[in-house]
Amino acid sequence: MLTQGAGNKTSPNAGDDAVGARCTRIVPVILAGGSGTRLWPVSRENYPKQLIDVVGSDSLLQATARRMKDFPVVWQVDASPIIVCGEEHRFVIAGQLHENGVEARLIVEPARRDTAPALTLAASLACAEGQDGILVVMPADHSIADVDALQAALETAASYAERGAIATLGVPPTRPDTGFGYIRIGAALRDGAHAIDGFVEKPAEEIAAQYVAARTYWWNSGIFILRASVWLDTLKRLQPDMHAACERAFSGGRSEGAYFRPLVDEFLKSPADSIDYAVMERLSEAADAANTDATQPADAAAPAGVVVRLEAGWSDLGSWDAVWAAMEKDANGNAGRGRVTFEGAVSSYAHSEGRLVACVGTTNVVVVETADAVLVVDRSHVQDVKGLVSCIKAQHAPEADAHRKVHVRGAFTIRSITASVFRLSTSS
Repeated sequence: MLTQGAGNKTSPNAGDDAVGARCTRIVPVILAGGSGTRLWPVSRENYPKQLIDVVGSDSLLQATARRMKDFPVVWQVDASPIIVCGEEHRFVIAGQLHENGVEARLIVEPARRDTAPALTLAASLACAEGQDGILVVMPADHSIADVDALQAALETAASYAERGAIATLGVPPTRPDTGFGYIRIGAALRDGAHAIDGFVEKPAEEIAAQYVAARTYWWNSGIFILRASVWLDTLKRLQPDMHAACERAFSGGRSEGAYFRPLVDEFLKSPADSIDYAVMERLSEAADAANTDATQPADAAAPAGVVVRLEAGWSDLGSWDAVWAAMEKDANGNAGRGRVTFEGAVSSYAHSEGRLVACVGTTNVVVVETADAVLVVDRSHVQDVKGLVSCIKAQHAPEADAHRKVHVRGAFTIRSITASVFRLSTSS
């Protein structure tokens, strides 16, 4: 049962533990508010990719929730992870986790404000009983092939977070990729970790190739490890408006069984921003603010940014090409899911939700079949699927947002769809 925000015994700004004190409590936090339009037509606004079994028998959300199981016993991992999600997905998320024996605490956002406000609510909840904790913050829609390697990297990162650092996991790139952000690594630390020297947004292909050749840039995994109190204190320095709005939203929030609802009006006042933009790219500013803040103790220091190497078969599954790359392939580089067959095809991907999909003589092609839509796209153009969905939305076509199957309180119901013909246009 969640406690009501207004009844917290302490402010969520910090726990009873000082940053210098020993902290072995780990709180898994799963951010599950994404829309997943790049994997249309399987993933849609009302049933995004984190709820779908894209690369295994579990949904991506279920697979994410399993990753902290059997974590080294020196750490005390909370049995109930914190999930941040939207109203439209809360029932199916709770149901999927219950199937796996996980009783989670769900924070239901009244609107999307990106990952930084979502993490702030989770950090406030983790500190709500006056106890600090190390948050392991994971997107709900990524794929990890080697969980043991992930846990080893998380344990290294947790050791830095315990001492007050804000840590993230970086993936040494295996190819130039324009779909990922990059972390520029700085001075080497122990256990294969590095100081963070900077963040770079998704680069052009030529620049991405230079990053790979330089070997001083790692892919940004979007996984963060940090103390709840450190996040809240750092956010207060760097993003005071966001911090204040989220603090009021949490303090005025209410519990409904396993669900916690922040105060709507206050949460809507929070600026929308990502963890990277709001804090990670500005940690040097936090250091400057700490050095010049006369109200801080003389020994107060801003958190250091640390990146730990992750080599665990990570993928953000941000496109159908990434799904193809994450799957086992035949001798000709083809991968498939469902009722699919290949004849003379090379490096192609086929996904069937029911009907047989046959690929003959195709090269570098993606074919995805669902009950009401079929996608055919060259693998070099899979990043354009998001724009395609925007075009479908502009035509007010139901296929943009919803499947024929709609999940309601744990049961599937069928909604009727009036047949329609629409034309996609990219002209202005």
